[in-house]
Parts: sequence; C-alpha cells; structure tokens
Amino acid sequence: MKKARGFLMAEGVLALFLVLAVAGSLVKALPSMALSFQRIQGRRELQRSQRDLHTRLEAALLSSVSQARVVEGKHGVELECYHRYTQAQWTFFVAMSSTAHVPALYKGTWNQESRQKGVNPLTSPHIEVTGFSVEALPGKRIHWHLGLRYRQTGQETELDKVYRYGA
Repeated sequence: MKKARGFLMAEGVLALFLVLAVAGSLVKALPSMALSFQRIQGRRELQRSQRDLHTRLEAALLSSVSQARVVEGKHGVELECYHRYTQAQWTFFVAMSSTAHVPALYKGTWNQESRQKGVNPLTSPHIEVTGFSVEALPGKRIHWHLGLRYRQTGQETELDKVYRYGA
C-alpha cells in the first residue's frame, strides 16, 4: 500500500519538529548541567586538597619532626618544625600567592648545613585559604585549622585536626 505524498511530508515535518524540540530542551539545560559539573569538580578538588594536606602534614609531623612551636612571624601565625635527623627547619604559613593573588598555604624550608632556603606552595591556584590557625597543645600535639575555598564556585571546606609530632 502506497502512502500519499502529503502524508509522508507531514510525517517528516512532525519528526523534524520533535528533533528540534528535544534539541531545544537540551540547549536550555546545558547551562545548569555545566554549573553542576563545575560544582562536582569543585567538590572533588577541595576533597583532594584536603586529603593531600592532611596526608602531608601527618606524615611530616609523625616521622620527621622532633620539635614544633607556634610563632607570630612576618606572615602572621606560623608553625615552625625542627627536623629530627638533619638541621633543617620547616615553617608552615599563609601568604598571598604571587600568581593567583589569593591567600595560599606555603611550606618554607631552611637547611642550616647548606644555608639554603626555599618556599613551596601547598595549595593549588584554584584553592583560596580562608582561615588559618595553629595552636600548641600539651603532649607533643598541635591543633591545626585551615579553611579552603574553591574560587570558581565559592564552595568551602575545612581541615580541622589535632596532629601528634615527634612520635
């Protein structure tokens, strides 16, 4: 059975209309989908930074640090750590990043034997430090509080832990 020519044309127009309607819906949903993906990426980046900092601090304090003290330095509150095996000193502090122009966490290193000094950032340029405090506790422990914000979405998290050192 042959279909009438007008009927085939109506079917084609209806199919085209349905395709355009679905495409229009997808185009409308793209901005919200992109924002959702950006928020997921921000959450993952914050969690990665938080885990990375926690792991670095815990490993360094437990295995390499013999003494630690909280001082008021040129960058505000600083944590000075003295290496157990070498004559090195590590200083953790927050300062303005020269590239991203936001507060970032840094680790300064001073080696007395070689008289060499170095400073390395511990947070990525996408992460802004919103708060930093360190408190010395009895029993070779410190209370570490660090607020982090993903700059693109404004999502925030905190790293609030008590660490032992010199074990």
